[in-house]
Amino acid sequence: MRLLVSVACADEAAEAASGGAHIIDAKDPSAGALGAVRLESFRAIREAVPDDAVLSAALGDAAGLAETGRLAEEFASMDRSDWRRSNSAHERKLSTEDESRFGPFTAKVIAALNSGTFLNFLERLTGIGGLIADPFLRGGGLHEIERGGNLGVHADFNFYERLKVYRRLNLLVYLNSSWQEAWGGQLELWTADCRTKAKSIGPVFNRAVIFDTSNKSYHGHPHPLACPEGESRKSIALYYYTTEYPYQEDLAPHSTLFVTPASE
Repeated sequence: MRLLVSVACADEAAEAASGGAHIIDAKDPSAGALGAVRLESFRAIREAVPDDAVLSAALGDAAGLAETGRLAEEFASMDRSDWRRSNSAHERKLSTEDESRFGPFTAKVIAALNSGTFLNFLERLTGIGGLIADPFLRGGGLHEIERGGNLGVHADFNFYERLKVYRRLNLLVYLNSSWQEAWGGQLELWTADCRTKAKSIGPVFNRAVIFDTSNKSYHGHPHPLACPEGESRKSIALYYYTTEYPYQEDLAPHSTLFVTPASE
């Protein structure tokens, strides 16, 4: 059993960590069920807990539903004949990095998420300075997983040869307006030793997930999707980089590292 404790300030976070909480969830209940804490409060919470603590944060109640709906509509209408199709034991999905194939609104949103304004926000949110967006969307862009598809638990590639930078953050935005929990597809975040699933996040409409990447940030959705034929798990995936990398044990470039978690 894992203990998740929601906290609104640094003092509560420190108390939760010392009390044995496995997951510390930053949330401001006065701002709604998924109320986001202020950036300054989140930074203080992050500094108040151990470096290896599993920390999550609510980003606020649903907003921009109409805009996300436009993204979903453009995604659904795309021609997938030239998308990359992976079909292995670890990964069964479709994806495209080709911005020329995106709908006009989708292209504008991705440009905004790669803009200096959004990079400044990410730097304030995470405390990671010098973030660099990828104009080529290497490995990112639009992802889709159909019935029976999966993405095994893995750590991402760490070095981007084209730009000579290290991968630091993943941003996932889900576009699944009618997703049901029974269909599966939850994003699983695993501990560094890959023995315990720390958190499971449903791919529901208008949800964004941001997390640090290293050779120990294991994640995926290893169980085949059980959605009906005609439904699929749709997402936008963007990655951010820095020229410097704090994980000295992970400096040697490597590709995606798939693992089999101990409890799977």
